Parts: sequence; structure tokens; C-alpha cells
Amino acid sequence: MDTVARELKLAAELGLRTSLHIDAGGTQRQVAELREHGLLRDTTTFAHANGISDEEPRMLADAGSSVSISPDVELKMGFGRPMAGRVLAAGLRPTLSIDDVPSVGGDMFSTMRTGFAVQRGMDGGLRSRDLLEFTTVDAARSCGLAA
Repeated sequence: MDTVARELKLAAELGLRTSLHIDAGGTQRQVAELREHGLLRDTTTFAHANGISDEEPRMLADAGSSVSISPDVELKMGFGRPMAGRVLAAGLRPTLSIDDVPSVGGDMFSTMRTGFAVQRGMDGGLRSRDLLEFTTVDAARSCGLAA
């Protein structure tokens, strides 16, 4: 945590956006710990976030942070179910990413199809428009380019 805190504080001082890969596997409360240290910001994107507690997506939403989901990688590497439904329920609009091109295809249409199929299979909660927004306007917003 000391290293992460130092790096996130330096990034904030320099006005830089940050991204963190996070997967607590249900055993740690990494988001809660970052919040306790005052390190959750609207300039941070959390990649994956599989396994975070049920309260932690709301913490990210309250801080204005974003979450980037890589459905193909998360399923292939056993990270767990992609978080689209959980982050939407917390008030966040996720973004989509590929993460690891040697492991999965490098095109966003495949990623959108996987994200759509998984969430539809779980609860039917996504529309095609959602996936298009995740990869365009929501992704732009996560990069500070909402305008």
C-alpha cells in the first residue's frame, strides 16, 4: 500500500490519470483500503475489479472512478464473471478493454459480443447500445474526454 499510495499521490500532484489492475478474489478489500487512505479519485480507472466486495463498486462510483472490464481475458484467465451488471447497479458506466492481445483477440467487436453474451446469460441486463456506449462515450469519459 505504501508504494501504491506514493505513486497515486505523485500522479495526482502531476495531474495525471491512473489505472490499476485490481482483483481482490473476495479475500481482501482493496478498494476500501484505498478509500481509507484517501486514494480513490475520479482520475483513476480500475481494470477488472472481479472479486471486489458488494460495497466496493459503490465506493468507486462515489469517488467518480471508472471500471474497465475485459470480458474475454477475465473469463479465459479465471478472474470470474465480468462486472458489467454489478458496476451498473452501483451507478457506474463501465468501459471495455482487451487487456492482453496475445491471449485474446484484439478487436473491440469481439469484446463487445463476449460482454453482451455473458451479461445477457446472467440476467439479460444489457442492450447492444450499452456495449457501444461502453466502448465509446463511457471510455472517453474515463479518459477525461467526456466533452
